[in-house]
Amino acid sequence: MRFDALASFLKNTDRDWNRRGRLRCLLALARKNPATAADIMTAPVISRGEEAHVAELSGIFSTHGINHVPVTDVDGRLAGIIARLDLLNRFGDPLRTRQAA
Repeated sequence: MRFDALASFLKNTDRDWNRRGRLRCLLALARKNPATAADIMTAPVISRGEEAHVAELSGIFSTHGINHVPVTDVDGRLAGIIARLDLLNRFGDPLRTRQAA
């Protein structure tokens, strides 16, 4: 059963109890209401090329309410994924910076 693999992963790799609790709840819901990736994914895919400016990516996160954007190479193949958190870690959180001042 595919849920056994996820349960095993959670048991063996996740040290964050709060996160583990949330993931266990999701696992329980998934057992009761099976869904496929197609049922819950964002479509069409919102992606950008490697040359995309970070300001554009920031706008995409805000406009589309998403937290991850696939990044493609010049041939359209997946090169990586950038997360909203990646931008915050790299450039800081302007709200947090203002509050600290």
